[in-house]
Formats: sequence, structure tokens, C-alpha cells
Amino acid sequence: AMPGAGGNDVWTFEPLCAGFTTIALRYRRPWEPDDPTARQATYPLQSVLRLPEARQKRFFLRGSGRNEGRARVRPEIASHVSFTRVNLMDAQWGVDGPFDAIFCRNVMIYFDHATKARLVDRYADLLRPDGWLYIGHSESLSKVSDRFQPIGRTIYRRMK
Repeated sequence: AMPGAGGNDVWTFEPLCAGFTTIALRYRRPWEPDDPTARQATYPLQSVLRLPEARQKRFFLRGSGRNEGRARVRPEIASHVSFTRVNLMDAQWGVDGPFDAIFCRNVMIYFDHATKARLVDRYADLLRPDGWLYIGHSESLSKVSDRFQPIGRTIYRRMK
């Protein structure tokens, strides 16, 4: 996974490859400011240096001058990522699938069972067949949806 910035999971995903489309849904309270780190695609160099050298070179550029000590996601990769504020309770989300993956970590813990089921159904509708849904460790789709197959503790694959 790419290093997160200040606990932000927006850029933490695998696999990263050309043609990989994703929507990252992250819970943010309305009064919290946006964290510009992910939008800027710039991270502390120390966090990037923990990656294997091949990934460092493939995915990042090292900063110099006033950006010394920073690393930036290569533009050809960052250009495939967009950020959209989504209110999960809205009837329309303003995003179009199909997506390869949806990352919705530690969001559904705040909702009742009926709301979780409605959200998961909407996620399934936005995913490609065999698309991936990533949820938090304290969440489960057990008794919420039969449209996903568990792959791991927090990873589900949309069934065709």
C-alpha cells in the first residue's frame, strides 16, 4: 500500500495500475477541514522510503529545493484520481461507475442496519462485476448483503 498521510486512507490502496478506477469514500465530519495532503499527492519522503525501491521509482518523484524531504505521486498516476465530496445519505451521489474498487473504511459503523444495507446495495450497483469493496476492521457485511463474497477480513468482492 502507498503510505497514508496523517492517518488518511485516501491514497492507501492496492493494486495501483494503469486503468484502475476507484472511488474513495472517507467519513469526514462536516466541520472538519479537508486534508489537502491527498489532493496534492505529496507525502513526507520518509514514509515513501519504506516502500520497495522499485515502487518508489515507479510511483513517486522526489522533491528538491523547497520540496526537499517530500515525495509526490507521479502526475501520470495522480491524474487518474479525482476527489468528490459525497453525502452518503443523499439520493444522488454525483459519481458514475462502474468502479474497480470502493474504499469505505470505518464509515458504516455509524449507521443502523437498514442504512448499511441500502449503502452496500448502492456500492454494489457502482462496482464492476468482481469489483472490490474495502471496509473497516470493525465492520462486516454479514447479514447486511448477499451481493458480496468475503475475500478477507475487510475485503469483499462483488458477485456477478
